[in-house]
Amino acid sequence: MDVDLVPEPGTFLLICDNDDRPGMIGRLGTVLGSFDINISSMQVGRTEKRGRALMILGLDESPDDEQLSQIEAIDGIYNIRIVRL
Repeated sequence: MDVDLVPEPGTFLLICDNDDRPGMIGRLGTVLGSFDINISSMQVGRTEKRGRALMILGLDESPDDEQLSQIEAIDGIYNIRIVRL
């Protein structure tokens, strides 16, 4: 399989400041899936075990304002940003 891990131009990045705890990736993925938004890439990192973390997701399309509000309402997510490459 030949996979390019560098996001393509036009990709939207969803940057999330969140808790580092089990289920955070799944919750966000479930919400995005309910909006029919595909995740094309993902990177996660943390400051310390069970501390704060950062998720950067490549998305095929940007969530609208209402969808962003629903993402921000997920317990354990503190700040989100959308960046278009």
